[in-house]
Amino acid sequence: MGTLAGAEIVETNALTSSKEMIAMSKGAVNMVVQLNKYDVRQGTDGFYENLLAEIIYGVKIFGENAKAIWINYVGSYA
Repeated sequence: MGTLAGAEIVETNALTSSKEMIAMSKGAVNMVVQLNKYDVRQGTDGFYENLLAEIIYGVKIFGENAKAIWINYVGSYA
């Protein structure tokens, strides 16, 4: 969306409808994607392949990196 005081502003619908604003330094959250159980299928009517795969996501916030994450609660949860 833009920047504010040098911080990039990102809008997401990945969060629930809470009244929280989350800010973090680059590299504060470590995410790993693992490709698991994959199969490559040859195309029957052309020169192409289809990749069927299961992807596993994992997210980890290490203790030292937690200091680089800031959550601002706005209003009340009435």
